[in-house]
Amino acid sequence: MKSSPNTDIANTAFDQLQAAKEQVDWLGAFIWSIKDSLKNDRPEHTQTLVGVAGYLASEYSECLGNEINLLDKRLLASNAGN
Repeated sequence: MKSSPNTDIANTAFDQLQAAKEQVDWLGAFIWSIKDSLKNDRPEHTQTLVGVAGYLASEYSECLGNEINLLDKRLLASNAGN
């Protein structure tokens, strides 16, 4: 049985939310590592971790923004077809 376009969109959105949660968990681990590095006076590690965390946050934000735009277009197209 073929699923409806809105079901497909909802499934895609659900998958993206699961991926986003995992990515936020990764960033949480980086933050913990940054705190630990600061506590143990390891500035070279802190600087590296902050750079990586910043890069990943920027990349994830861009990816999520793109996914939001794609899902919005799919929803608009689906609603226009009804």
